[in-house]
Order: sequence, then structure tokens, then C-alpha cells
Amino acid sequence: MNRLTTALSHVCRDHLLAEKWLVAPSLRAGHQWLVAVTRSGQPVVNCHVKTLTNLALDLAAPAMAAAGVELLSAHGGDVVVDEIIRSLRRPESGYLWKLPPSAGLVQAVYVAIDSIRRAGLNSKQLRPKDFEVELKGKELAAVLKEYVGELQKRKRVDRADVLSLAIARLRADATALPSDVLVLLPDDLDCSGLERDFLRALPSNRKHTLPVDTPGGTLPCMDGAHTDAGLLRWLPTPAEAPLPNTTARESAGVQLP
Repeated sequence: MNRLTTALSHVCRDHLLAEKWLVAPSLRAGHQWLVAVTRSGQPVVNCHVKTLTNLALDLAAPAMAAAGVELLSAHGGDVVVDEIIRSLRRPESGYLWKLPPSAGLVQAVYVAIDSIRRAGLNSKQLRPKDFEVELKGKELAAVLKEYVGELQKRKRVDRADVLSLAIARLRADATALPSDVLVLLPDDLDCSGLERDFLRALPSNRKHTLPVDTPGGTLPCMDGAHTDAGLLRWLPTPAEAPLPNTTARESAGVQLP
């Protein structure tokens, strides 16, 4: 049990029957956390794992249904970007346009477009001079403009649109989030601009932050001694790590250098 799963166990104990939405970077990671809590002996009744996109979709669903739009899948995003690149490509000039069409190029451009969109930026807000190659920035802005237009034509929304719809609903309707739901948020969630705005829009009395392990933080202890497993958190910063745990080795008669 690390700091996060320990805190999650306490929440599940203190709010046993309440509905809990555990926000995780992926569904797999969230279910692994719940398995760890369950193995410790604490039931995880009514605790449901959601990603930020899942949570935003739950809140944006009414507006999406009213507008008759659907979420664009990752594969669908690749297809849209591929078509845009092929239509804008000029092999004799440009930065991206010179590159031959490939799955790798399409995926890289789509990831960039998705990141820009979730940061809350549009094509007019991009500053090509801030890119390592100014021409690359201009071409990405052109792809972004066409991408937004294609979404509208195809009646699709992407993750950025879903976040915006969810934020708008939360700000307009104080009851959008059920009053009996507790949203559990790991302290180290990696969020973009729109994702941070979305989390800020959630009612403060419905949010519960879960602390996570950090280098230099207090280690979980057993019988007053730091565990070897706990020491693993110092792998990124070994110079800051405390001395190794010697108690178990010495009691077993193991000689340390």
C-alpha cells in the first residue's frame, strides 16, 4: 500500500456506501488501485473508475445529444488528419508538407493537434515564432483550422469540445454533478489547460484530493523502519535518498559492504 492507495482505503472506509468516482490516468491504473485496496481488506463499494474524458463525457452528454454530435475516436482523428495532410501537402515546399504521408506522421500531427486543442488554443492563437521551426508552426495552424472545420462538417466533437461542454454545464447548473457523488482526484494528475479548468469547475465540496508518493516525502514505515519498497520512490533522485534499510539484512546475518 502506497500513500495514494492508503488514502483511497480511508475514503472507502469513511464513505462506505456513498457513490465515489475515482479519476485515474487510465481505467487500468484505476482498477489496479482498487484491487490494491481490496487486497488490504477494505471493501470498495460504489467506487467507479473514470478518466477525465469519461467524467467530462458524463456531464457533456445532454448537450451532445441535443446537438446531435458524437465523440471522435482516436482512430477517427487519425483519419481526419490524414485527409487534411494529403489535401494540403506540397512536396516541393514546406516543412511537414515535404514529408511523405505515413502513419507515423499522421499520429504525430494528430497528437500535436489534440494537445493544442486541450490547452484551449485555436489556430489564430498559435504563434509560429514560438516553434523551433516557424514554418512548422504555420503548417500546424493550417491543419488545426481545417481539423476544426472537419469536426463541424462530420458532426463530431473531440476531447477538447467535450471538456468545454462539461465546463459550460457545470458553470450554468450547480446541480449538474449529483450531490451524493464524491470525486476522488490523485494529487499528481497531469492536466492540460481545459482539463484544469474542468477540475476547477467541479463543486469544491464534491472533490477529495488523494495524496501521492513523492521523492523526499515521508516513507511508509513498518515497526519504525523504512521499507525497501518505499525506498524505490527515490529512483529518480538517488542523491536525495536516505540510507538503505539494514534492519532486516542484519537480523538475517547478511554482511553489508
